[in-house]
Amino acid sequence: MTTFKINDREVSVPDGTTLLTAIRGIGLDVPTLCHRDELEHATSCMLCVVEDLVTGRLHPACSTSVRDGMTIATASPAVLDARREALELLLGDHLGDCEGPCHLACPAGLDVPAMLHALAADDFALANRIARRDLALPATLGRICAAPCERACRRGTLDAPVAIRLLHRLAGETPAPAPHGPPAPSGFRVAVVGGGPAGLAAVQALRIEGHACTLFEKDDRLGGGLRAPELHAKLPASVLDAEIDSILHAGVALETGAALGGDLSLDRLVASFDAVVLACGPMDPADAQRLGLDATARGIAVERFTYRTSRPTVFACGAAVTPSHLAVRAVGEGRAAAVAIGQMLLGEAVVGEPRRYQHRVGAGLDRDELGQFIAAGASPEPPVTPVDDATGYDRKGACREAARCLHCECRKPETCQLRRQAEAHGLGPGGWKSADRRRLVIQRQGGIVYEPGKCIACGICVRLTKLHQEPLGLTFVGRGFSVRVGVPFDESLDQALRSVAAACIEACPTGALAFVAGGRRE
Repeated sequence: MTTFKINDREVSVPDGTTLLTAIRGIGLDVPTLCHRDELEHATSCMLCVVEDLVTGRLHPACSTSVRDGMTIATASPAVLDARREALELLLGDHLGDCEGPCHLACPAGLDVPAMLHALAADDFALANRIARRDLALPATLGRICAAPCERACRRGTLDAPVAIRLLHRLAGETPAPAPHGPPAPSGFRVAVVGGGPAGLAAVQALRIEGHACTLFEKDDRLGGGLRAPELHAKLPASVLDAEIDSILHAGVALETGAALGGDLSLDRLVASFDAVVLACGPMDPADAQRLGLDATARGIAVERFTYRTSRPTVFACGAAVTPSHLAVRAVGEGRAAAVAIGQMLLGEAVVGEPRRYQHRVGAGLDRDELGQFIAAGASPEPPVTPVDDATGYDRKGACREAARCLHCECRKPETCQLRRQAEAHGLGPGGWKSADRRRLVIQRQGGIVYEPGKCIACGICVRLTKLHQEPLGLTFVGRGFSVRVGVPFDESLDQALRSVAAACIEACPTGALAFVAGGRRE
């Protein structure tokens, strides 16, 4: 037996045990990207390094055997610095987006690729759930939104952007199965002042989490600026009313004719509710100060990301903070404020919506590179013409138009281990960059897509094909920094992965290997 210390804890393990096995054996962990228990170690990612405080040396835990007298630290400053450096090297040579540019361009965060996947597959019920979850008012916004997502769409470089706005309009109008009953009550009560897009989005998001909501509106109808006369030609009242009714039917108490500052006192709301959302339209700074709130020249002062005001249980969003003509921005702010309120009510750190690591290729992809996404499965069809301006797309046309999406986002945005480790180590998308960006290459054979630019040369797929005795299998091609996984003798991926395709795709720590259908999340 070998006796040594892990984080000041004395441990005895059989001779020859690796540090990784010993560390995990006592319930601790170190991150890895290239390790699998059933495979021989590769020691390529260097993310599992630990420090021997006796010698001051760093060791890869997956391949270093324990020795008597070691004093191992799994998270010393030297270890964390080394892991961040290893990650920066991997990310600096990574060629791919975590999320599609359309998704990132939407002020409300609509998961555009997921919705388009659903529409292209003729799953309109799923598309409806995604659009309604993210936009609250997808049919309404589908008539009036300025569509910044379409300006970011890479398909526009080839012919024309995907008609995202018209597609989420149809998704929002498509009847969907009713929810399986109301959410379990959280026991908390929230007052929302203002029934415009920000207030309605906040109410929807709060009700999804089971918080009881009372919506106060000064007018006799909800909608706020969405009922402006200049929008009547684009936005029929029946469309807006139907979406508002859908939100209210989730169990929202409504009080109309309630104007803040009159009979509706902010002090009374604070005393009566666990949290208050002010989404009551533009507010003069002097009026905000009379309510006991800090103000800016534009309106109520709030914390960035959380929309929390100077009164701890009061949050503000939409035009009450910054006037804007973009209703979709107000929707995004309303949902973000609801997320922060939920964190406060549950006693969690109030940080707002998660800010994920976002790796971006940028705008530098040329037409030849973008054309590879069509070869990988996107429809080559030119833009599909809507039925007419009033109708938009019919179901068949929507499926065809959605299939034009290049799906230039990662096919594994939630399960990518490289992204998760970047987040865990506090890395942003900056840092070390390759001097010369490699050209985008996408290889598709049958139902498998391989993107060498996302491969970190961990060797897991190579070792899996060897373990399962694939006749052809995979191997390393190239030398030095140019080494990548490939198929021997230039054969196809289908030939190389006859029996272990699913295992290799599941084990791949990035989105380099994936099925054509992808794994978009709802």
